[in-house]
Amino acid sequence: DLHRVDRRQRQMCIRDSLEVDSRFLSDRLAGRDVTSGITVVVGSSEDPWGVFGVYTTDRRSFADHDVTFVRNVGNVLSSAIENERTERRLREERTLNERIVETSPIGITIVGRDGEMQFANDRAEEIFGRERARINELSFDDPDWDEIGVDGEPLEREDLPFPRIIESGEPLYDQVSGVLRPDGERVWISVNGAPLRDERGEIEGVVFAIEDVTEQKRLESELE
Repeated sequence: DLHRVDRRQRQMCIRDSLEVDSRFLSDRLAGRDVTSGITVVVGSSEDPWGVFGVYTTDRRSFADHDVTFVRNVGNVLSSAIENERTERRLREERTLNERIVETSPIGITIVGRDGEMQFANDRAEEIFGRERARINELSFDDPDWDEIGVDGEPLEREDLPFPRIIESGEPLYDQVSGVLRPDGERVWISVNGAPLRDERGEIEGVVFAIEDVTEQKRLESELE
């Protein structure tokens, strides 16, 4: 007779005779003298991926260990497929995030816990007037930046955005400073930053969003 396993586990069909059960009949089984079988849904019963089946040409009853084996294989297949779906979804999300970061009108940089630059997007390259490879060679306090405050005075190391965030463990908003491009031009930037934490909650770096406010500063100077 046909038996069913609770849907909360995995729907399963066990049939001693397939002659009158059309659910088991398919082109793959036609002409193979199949008489008995066990099938189990692969995936959830609400959103199944497919069916795993075991068949025999001998009319027979299936023992508990046969049923357990088929159910376990179904569980393994379901797990593997779900893992693949999850990995594919994560890959798609990473690709989308990377595209968003690269095409952002805001400069984005990441500085590691050691203070070394780790990442810069295209817009950051434009703002700093440096190629990404060169940016990644610089530390946050490298003399090449020649970073100054709004008063025109050089910023002390502890007043730079990176150590302020590392020290406080809190985000920083709208800090304006001027950095030097390789061609000698001073560019004014408004910086927002936030700590990046690992699974233990420890700070492993800082991510920055950077806007070029040079034109705004020029207009302010003219008005003054």
